[in-house]
Amino acid sequence: MLIPVIEWNKVFSKRGGKIAVISLGVVLGLGGVGAGAYYLWPEPAPKPPPPIDASTPDENADYAASEDFSRLPMKKRLDWVERQMAKSTEMDDDEFVKFWRDMDREKRERIQDNMRDVMRERTKRDVNEFHTLPRDQRKAFIDHRIDEMEEWQGKFRRIRRYEEGRDRTDTRTPEERERDKAMREARMGAEMKNFMTKQPARRRAKTMAYFTAFGKRRTERGLSRVLKPRKKKK
Repeated sequence: MLIPVIEWNKVFSKRGGKIAVISLGVVLGLGGVGAGAYYLWPEPAPKPPPPIDASTPDENADYAASEDFSRLPMKKRLDWVERQMAKSTEMDDDEFVKFWRDMDREKRERIQDNMRDVMRERTKRDVNEFHTLPRDQRKAFIDHRIDEMEEWQGKFRRIRRYEEGRDRTDTRTPEERERDKAMREARMGAEMKNFMTKQPARRRAKTMAYFTAFGKRRTERGLSRVLKPRKKKK
């Protein structure tokens, strides 16, 4: 397509043309201001999280699934999540399973998505803290994290048993269920690989050292499903 050549000196020599060009410039300028305002004007501050002591599980779940939560500064997100975790461990297992069971799948997935970055940040913090502790305090630190993990795994084992029972009413075919499971596992593997490979080499080494110590301590406590603790020589 041929692009017409505009002779601007002739346009400006005519009053009507000059007004048109100036008007066009004003419109484009205002458009630029509008676009700039759209992209540069600060968004409203995210709604603060519900108070820990005065909130219900439903209120907490709604907030954890919200965009407001994902827009909080990471430090505030992590602090709120850890306090909620401490509160949730006080729930009876049956009560916890019922609450999670009654939650709709879409909200559950939004919570999981929102928590992913928070848990990554928590892991980074734990790695840093582990390596700054004196060596004689590291075992106690890992034991505390293992106890916490066991507490939550117990709750989620109950949920998995419920999900397995619910499979009887699942309309998906066995092939579809296997495909969905494979996709979840592949995503988890990709996330772990992404988490590790995006770190500098020195930090990767520290992270691996932390998880090695973590796995070794689980084995010593007889909690590893893969390795068994070595028997001490008499």
